[in-house]
Amino acid sequence: MNKNATLLRKLNRLIILVVLFNIELFAYSQEYSSVLNSLDSAEAEHLQSLVEDLHPRIFVTQNNIQLLGGNNPTVAVCEVDAVNRLYENNPLYNEIEFLRIDIRNNSDLANTFSPTLMQSFSSLDYLLIFFQYDVCQDMSSSCLVPIVNQLLNNEQPQNINVIYRFEIIQ
Repeated sequence: MNKNATLLRKLNRLIILVVLFNIELFAYSQEYSSVLNSLDSAEAEHLQSLVEDLHPRIFVTQNNIQLLGGNNPTVAVCEVDAVNRLYENNPLYNEIEFLRIDIRNNSDLANTFSPTLMQSFSSLDYLLIFFQYDVCQDMSSSCLVPIVNQLLNNEQPQNINVIYRFEIIQ
């Protein structure tokens, strides 16, 4: 039997397993622009505003949680090496609708976290994993889905839209 026929049989078996067992392969994270296009216009405008406009926000680092722009933050930005701080019981987290986790280099990929442990984020709608360097090494986001899954310990957070974005900050 030639190699192509063997490979085709193995591929067919995998497809059958996926269909029979309804396996979701990395289906819970989406690219930012795809999410914007899938939302109705009001929701898309709201998400875009959370991403791009100034809202009361907190910045979470290993050593500090800094509040900017008001007492009721709706946006949080977290360095990936400080994600354990997101597990804390903190009233500042209660009204956060949008959480951005910044990934700046390859060493940041060693950090993982569990969104299910973020109990104080009762209003969280969107979790953006923001890649700020060329992680795929081809100026695209083609490799990011499995990387996002690995960062999230392959957990699928309930009622949270997981989004990823690639943009090199100048």
